[in-house]
Amino acid sequence: MFNLRLVAAVGGALVAALAIATIATGRVVDDGAPGADYTIGGGRFGPGCFEPAPDPPLCFANPRDFSVDAHALGNGRARGVWFYGNNDTGFSLSGRVMCITRQGNRSVVGGIVTDSSDPGSIGLGFDQYYIDNGPVGSSIRDSSSAAFLDPLDAPGWPPGFPRRCPSTPTSPAGYLPVHSGDVDVDSSEN
Repeated sequence: MFNLRLVAAVGGALVAALAIATIATGRVVDDGAPGADYTIGGGRFGPGCFEPAPDPPLCFANPRDFSVDAHALGNGRARGVWFYGNNDTGFSLSGRVMCITRQGNRSVVGGIVTDSSDPGSIGLGFDQYYIDNGPVGSSIRDSSSAAFLDPLDAPGWPPGFPRRCPSTPTSPAGYLPVHSGDVDVDSSEN
């Protein structure tokens, strides 16, 4: 049984999207055995600069809100939903989760943008990286990357994307701590 957590969000018409518990998607692990990996959660991070800092550093002047809800299907496919944006400004992206890669307490979730406050983003591929540092109230906060968007045929995606996420769940641009919310990265087999 998946461990569902309710996540409270702040402000805006999209609060409901962030208050819904979420379960993330999986894919078949490299040894061919079905995976039951998941990433669930939501919250807010930023403003600030991502650490470790890439060159040049990636910094946000405004916070970001996120929510992820998906399931491993055990046949190399994944399903679920994803939200990313800023409740204060009304900027929003929603997407269909199609892949996940999990290693320990880290994951990357990816898929296709299906709705957005910017119609030009619809149909783009997305991925976002997460670190689970324990339950709510842990001394080290969970972390999230920015969302990365690109056309599906962009050369930066791994072969098979959006059905196959990057093989290493480490953000190329670093992380910011989640200061409102929680992320749970795990497997239903644990």
